[in-house]
Amino acid sequence: MTLRNVGLGYPVPWDLLLRRYGLTLLFALIWIILQIGLAHLLAKTLFEAKGTYIAIMRAYLLGQLFQWLVVVPFIGGLLGGLGGIAVLMLVFEEVDGIERMKAFGLAAAIGLTFWMLSIWAATSGARPVQ
Repeated sequence: MTLRNVGLGYPVPWDLLLRRYGLTLLFALIWIILQIGLAHLLAKTLFEAKGTYIAIMRAYLLGQLFQWLVVVPFIGGLLGGLGGIAVLMLVFEEVDGIERMKAFGLAAAIGLTFWMLSIWAATSGARPVQ
């Protein structure tokens, strides 16, 4: 959209663009921290996980190379989401010492829950007062 505006000769609000980009990155970071934190808390509570939160975050963020799939048209988001579930399952299995099917169930439940929350937030979530 920015390139289109420049091509048409319209001014580009760079301050607004940079501020929104920064807020988007901050929101994405908070989203990941909440997602992994909730999953780790549930793993500790339900499955007696042995790992630490920092070890889980380190391993999960190392496995984020699949996120480039988001640029693939139509199915990139789906493939990225499935990749996130698979990486989270492997992290819980290896770092927390949870059995494979329990780790898969936990990762799938967290992935689907946060996917539904993101759809809700994007379509009918909290709106600014006008």
